[in-house]
Amino acid sequence: MSLVSLVCFSLGVVLLFFIWKKVRNFKFQAILQSNKQVDEKRRVQYEEYRKKALEMTATQLGVEDESGTVIIYGVVIDWWELGEIATVVSFWSGDSSVYYGTGPFIDSGPKHDNVFAAATEVVSLAYNYLNNVSLCEKTPLAKQGDVTFYFMTNKGKFCASEGIQSIKNEKSIWGDLYHASKRLVVELWR
Repeated sequence: MSLVSLVCFSLGVVLLFFIWKKVRNFKFQAILQSNKQVDEKRRVQYEEYRKKALEMTATQLGVEDESGTVIIYGVVIDWWELGEIATVVSFWSGDSSVYYGTGPFIDSGPKHDNVFAAATEVVSLAYNYLNNVSLCEKTPLAKQGDVTFYFMTNKGKFCASEGIQSIKNEKSIWGDLYHASKRLVVELWR
């Protein structure tokens, strides 16, 4: 093989390698862009589902206020887990859902006894915390490291937030309600 042939061959290999790298990088960038679009679509869906749950009214759920006392008909709990926002929704009817910021979204009516029991337990436990919540106009997402509890009642929305570490270290009054919502998530995944 002559020197000229060797140089031409070497230049050809370098050129092919350069082209291969550019094509590979282009494909990688296209995949990243596609994933961003999917994540954004799921984020929008998440926000819509969460908003719909938080806007549910007592009338829509058939809750009648005859006694004049506070009736909790729904509980929405937001928390961050492994860098991802999760929202757990429980209604007195046994309907429940869990939404993750980038999917998946799991909805369940009171079709299964174990889901019904877990959802209604969350709502029932919320009554124990009525003295620890405040009336709230807005329903922002929980801050990173916090758990935010929203109680939907015939008297308005009430809310409170607590640090996740306090709950996990059993230094918070909110542990029972938080753990009940985690049990609901387990039942929804089954």
